[in-house]
Order: sequence, then C-alpha cells, then structure tokens
Amino acid sequence: MSPAVYVLATSDEATATALRAAREMAGSPRARVVLIAPIVALLSALRARGPRDQSVVVRDKYRRLSSFAGVDATVHVCICRRIDDIFAQLIPARSTIVMGRSRAAWFPWSAEERLARRLIGRGYHVVRREATA
Repeated sequence: MSPAVYVLATSDEATATALRAAREMAGSPRARVVLIAPIVALLSALRARGPRDQSVVVRDKYRRLSSFAGVDATVHVCICRRIDDIFAQLIPARSTIVMGRSRAAWFPWSAEERLARRLIGRGYHVVRREATA
C-alpha cells in the first residue's frame, strides 16, 4: 500500500484546492488521501459545547467537500488544544502534508505559514497550493 498524502483543512476553498493537489500527488487511484480537520479548543469550551456533536458536523462538512472536489478522502476530525499536537501524535514523520491557501490570507507571517515552517523543520514534506478562484 502506498503511503498516505495528508491534507490539512483550512478554509473551504483552500481545502478543496489542497484535496485536488493531494489526489494528483498520490498518483494511484488506490492511494490514500487523509483529510485532517482540526478543532482547536480549550478544555472548558469543549465541555460546554459538546465536542462529539461538533466533530460529527465538521466530519460531515469535509466529507461533502471531499466528494465535491472529486476526492475519496478519509476524514479525521481532531479535537486538540494545540494544532501542533495533531502532527506529533497522528501523522508519521516525513509524511507529505498538503495545505491550501487563499490568495487574500496568505502572508509570510500568517498562522498557516508559521505552521508550515514548523512542520518543515520537523521533517515533513509540506506542499502549499494557492486556490485559483
């Protein structure tokens, strides 16, 4: 089995772009594309909102988005305190992570760019794709 290509969910437009790029990068139709949808929240907020219900809504949203983008992706919703925890615990070292970006919100100092740089520093192969629409 070929290694998975991971997609980090951001905005809908950017995530759809990243999903299509991951499908192309995976090459084989049997290759796995895994969409990681983080929910970053404080523990007290999770207790108040009911994380289980929220994770189901988020999972269903990204399943629909994956289908719309024409990608058969496995969707993992990850509830965490810090987004970095997802990569340390869920994604194997040296994996490929695809991040979409919208043209309007991608700056060298943006949170997404800082995360991408941290991941590259940890040995991940990070691919960034700009949304076309």
